[in-house]
Amino acid sequence: MSETVSKNFFTKVLIGGIVGVATMLFVASGIFAYVGARSFSETPVVVSLTRLFEVPVATVNGERILYADYVADKKIIEIYNEQQGGQLDAPAISDVVLQRRIANKMLEQEARKFNVSVSKEELDAELETLFAQAPSREEAERSFMEQFSQFGWDMDDYKEQVLYYAVLQRKLTDAAKVLPEGEMGIEEVSARHILLLTSPKKATSTVEAAAQAALSRVKAGEDFAAVATEVSEDPGSAANGGDLGWFARGMMVPEFEEAAFALEPGQITDALVQTDYGFHIIKSEGKRQVRDVEAYFSEVFDTAQIEMTLDIRNPFEQTVPTQPEVSEVSDTTTPVVEVQQ
Repeated sequence: MSETVSKNFFTKVLIGGIVGVATMLFVASGIFAYVGARSFSETPVVVSLTRLFEVPVATVNGERILYADYVADKKIIEIYNEQQGGQLDAPAISDVVLQRRIANKMLEQEARKFNVSVSKEELDAELETLFAQAPSREEAERSFMEQFSQFGWDMDDYKEQVLYYAVLQRKLTDAAKVLPEGEMGIEEVSARHILLLTSPKKATSTVEAAAQAALSRVKAGEDFAAVATEVSEDPGSAANGGDLGWFARGMMVPEFEEAAFALEPGQITDALVQTDYGFHIIKSEGKRQVRDVEAYFSEVFDTAQIEMTLDIRNPFEQTVPTQPEVSEVSDTTTPVVEVQQ
């Protein structure tokens, strides 16, 4: 329910006389912040009033998670749970809602710290990426809207409640990696490569000769990305000029890693690098020191002050001191919509 509707509704309640007087007494006694039993009904009247007075169900580092948002999310999860056969009981549904809300609140707080934001254009682009994975845009939109209508959502709600946090987390992860100049962390390399594959069907000498010819071309000054696009047989990077992006130690096979990390930015390997895949030519695009993001966000979670202000179970009390992996937090924000084929 919108803020305007909430205010109009509350005005009608106050005009109602006895109900209005009772409400005023509740406000005066502080019942909207700390109820005796510390619990609320989920009726529309009560939920509207709690939104108006910004009553929290929990706080994360002093910032409120509103009870009204908790109730709205819980209704959606209840619908989805029923569709899936009712595998979750009421406490488990509450846990799912609070875990998502708490994780998202932490994302918002960290995003402010790293000056990360998400624009409307970025959300639109993310939605287009999802639509592109479907057989047709028309079918994707129809499938999306069929699912949203069950939750009382439209496309803007989906962008705000789901896509926003998916994009925010991705951008925040990138921003959090960056260390102040001079600080040491995890060394990463950005590299391109040209790969000529070996196989039982090819003579190794023939493959090596082709790789040597490519090496001679880039050493002679030809554009590395152009040669990679032309001759590389790596299906994952050839179309992008051999670009492998940033990677840390332990992510590549040992022979490739040793050669890549030995290069200075702009350098190309003097000789072919042979691995089980074939013959590689590697060019370093850059080096950097980055923060251990998993350890950083684990500490953020570990030191967060999570307090329940109503009589509802804290879902994280069951997991402390075990911390969630970054991938688990990611699951709370991943856009999941089934597109019928």
